[in-house]
Amino acid sequence: MTVIDNSFDQTEEVQTRTARRSRRREEAVPNSWAPGLQNLRSRVQLQDLWTLSKAQTAITWIMIAMLVAMAAVFLLVQASAVAAVGREIQTLQYELNTIRQVNSDLERQIAETQSITQMRSRASQIGFHQAQPADTIYLVVPGYPPEPAPFVPFPETEAERLINQPDAVETMQEAVQLSLYQTVSGFFEGSAD
Repeated sequence: MTVIDNSFDQTEEVQTRTARRSRRREEAVPNSWAPGLQNLRSRVQLQDLWTLSKAQTAITWIMIAMLVAMAAVFLLVQASAVAAVGREIQTLQYELNTIRQVNSDLERQIAETQSITQMRSRASQIGFHQAQPADTIYLVVPGYPPEPAPFVPFPETEAERLINQPDAVETMQEAVQLSLYQTVSGFFEGSAD
């Protein structure tokens, strides 16, 4: 049993020696290399962060596939809605053209029925005939048409007297005033000479 204990003690000594050596090596590394080693360690840690596990990769691809599928479904729904509206527009245009054709047929029938020949034939079918002078009866209504009232002119105003019988104008100022007066009074009377 002592042999087993010695071997266990020896392995402990070996481990402590290697630990001491590694500490010495770390201490022996110059300080200029320490930041480089730190960068190397941080790069390794970043690479570990960016590397995904298989489950994470699968979930990412499933999410991307779902987004693509949703976009495709959205585009499909939009395209079908546009097609449905286009078909409805075509149907309404066809109905509009049909109604226009029916209207033009009805207008043609109205024009045919209002022609003189059609009206004469219908009138003769229901018993009407063209009136002769002997068939005409005149009614005399007393006092019709009424006698027109005699025309009585309004008394002439000072402005009308000036317009109708202008006095001789002696100065240019009087001529301009008379012209302006005639123009303004013509607007009020409704005439534009």
